Amino acid sequence: MNKIEIKNWIVTSKYFQSFYLLTLLSVGILYIVWQNIKTQNIKDSLFIGLLFGGTLVLILGINWIYLYFKSKLNSLYESLASKKMDYESFFDLSNRIFTNHSNIIAGIIYGFLIGLSPFYLNTWEEHLQLRIILSVFLFIVNFLTGCAFISLINLFIFSYKIGNFIKVELYDRSDLSAQFVLNISKWSSLIAAIYISFCICSIYFSVLPIGGYTIGYSIFSGIIIVVAYIFPMVPIRNAIADKKKEAIQNFSKKLQHEYDQIMLCESNEIDNAHLSKVEYYIKVLEQTSKIQTLPIGFKTIWNITYIILITLVPVVIQEILKHILK
Repeated sequence: MNKIEIKNWIVTSKYFQSFYLLTLLSVGILYIVWQNIKTQNIKDSLFIGLLFGGTLVLILGINWIYLYFKSKLNSLYESLASKKMDYESFFDLSNRIFTNHSNIIAGIIYGFLIGLSPFYLNTWEEHLQLRIILSVFLFIVNFLTGCAFISLINLFIFSYKIGNFIKVELYDRSDLSAQFVLNISKWSSLIAAIYISFCICSIYFSVLPIGGYTIGYSIFSGIIIVVAYIFPMVPIRNAIADKKKEAIQNFSKKLQHEYDQIMLCESNEIDNAHLSKVEYYIKVLEQTSKIQTLPIGFKTIWNITYIILITLVPVVIQEILKHILK
């Protein structure tokens, strides 16, 4: 059995994370100090603090996902190899998640797009230096976001594709590969939701203009996170649906057979054994029809609810602030 090794991801390097957080903190403090010098007032210290806190959450989440993925990788491949998944495909898909080249490019592009927002939103028009420092701070924050976003997309693609090789039963969902997909989808979506909430909440305490875009982004983020959570489970859902359809067809045939036997008997010759079997198959069909094809139990439903609520927190905060400031 070939051993799978994934590349060392620069984003999970302790040296990179230390340098990144130190740089982010230094630029954030410089922005606050310079703002106080220039305006004798600090308008958005909470904005800086919330973005820094969200970045810490993102880094902790990235570390957890990377270590979890790395620890489960070889046992996951052994499980999937027995179901005819080839080594090259698995190796390529797993390493694509943590490709430094594409991550860095995505981080730079996304960082520039958000980092330039103080210029196209006309923030600090009268203080060019503050605008530049704020742009640098936003670039640093969103560089990591861009890196993580590309990895998240590739992670969900990986989960979706291996889902086609996962063996699941109607009642037994304990397969290692199935549990991997469920866990990685749940926790990555939850981490993303918490991070997005930090980012959106920070806007309410910034000098950036607040409008309908913020509420729209909150709702859009919630929808994307839930869709991203469910998307990797689609192959598992399809496999369960096929098993469910097959079971219903088999039990329906057996029920029809017992029913036909009863119809052939005279009313005074009906065998109780046939009646018992008819009742049994009817109950089995009812229970089988109720089986959820999407592998979501009560805990998972609550997790989705938490994700939605966390993402919509900024919308609630905005409404509260409107009433307070009136």
